[in-house]
Amino acid sequence: MNPRISIIIIVKNERGIANTIEALRHQQHSVPTEVIVVDASDPLTLKDIRELYPEVSWYQFEPRVSGKTSIPEQRNEAVRRAKGDIIVFIDATCIPVDGWLALLTKPILEENEYISSGPFGATDISSRIHAINDSVAQYVTSSGTGNLAFAKVVWENINGFDEQFLYGSDVDFTWRCIDAGYTIRYISDASVSHDWGTDKENLHRFYKYGKARADLFVKHPRRILGQLLGETKLLTAYSLWIFLLPLTWWYPWYPATILIFVIKNIRTNPLKTIGTNLVYTFGFYWRLFTKIFGI
Repeated sequence: MNPRISIIIIVKNERGIANTIEALRHQQHSVPTEVIVVDASDPLTLKDIRELYPEVSWYQFEPRVSGKTSIPEQRNEAVRRAKGDIIVFIDATCIPVDGWLALLTKPILEENEYISSGPFGATDISSRIHAINDSVAQYVTSSGTGNLAFAKVVWENINGFDEQFLYGSDVDFTWRCIDAGYTIRYISDASVSHDWGTDKENLHRFYKYGKARADLFVKHPRRILGQLLGETKLLTAYSLWIFLLPLTWWYPWYPATILIFVIKNIRTNPLKTIGTNLVYTFGFYWRLFTKIFGI
């Protein structure tokens, strides 16, 4: 049977999806390819964009629970509708490099791999993980769906995305893939860039990422130690700094130790980076607090 690729985008109000679809038009591949969008926006919000791209299979998302937009539910609906043997996820507002689709799917089509991922943006925590791992290996231990491909049979074998998650279901998905014996091939050249929006939008996004990490730890407790010492060591560092703030009572200079983080990020934007990581950390602990006390 000839293979087929289904590129999936889930969206809610992001008008930047027009740029993503336009960029996908220029991706060349010898394998038949379809583009699927599952849209949780109000039906009229992206109507003009929908009309611009009649080749796209565009589905209006209808949540099972009224008024609740479930990202993993959107993902599962899209995969169920997909005609392809290979599923490729890219986020709305992402722009892939030339040749991205061929690079990302080659390991699955030609090298007997089942899952592959590539770099995602420049400031995302997961992309820094990828960069570190790529320097020593061809495989990574987790991935988001901003730049991910997998054989559809993988989704079937692990029962899809966990719809109990608000955020973080993509990392949970890849963790469960690894637990099931799959590996995630990392393709450093198959990169996508991401429009992160305003600083306010970015801070809100990382707050949600922090909450998602708490949910992931609750579901996968055996991964906690390894995560805190490895992929999420920034969470460990910022948590330690926050928990030691009471030392200020005895050592008034203690808050100034935040300069350690400033120096570490001096080549980027230290205030923005520190703010983002503090918001991420706050989201993590707020989510833990609400889960523990059932709020």
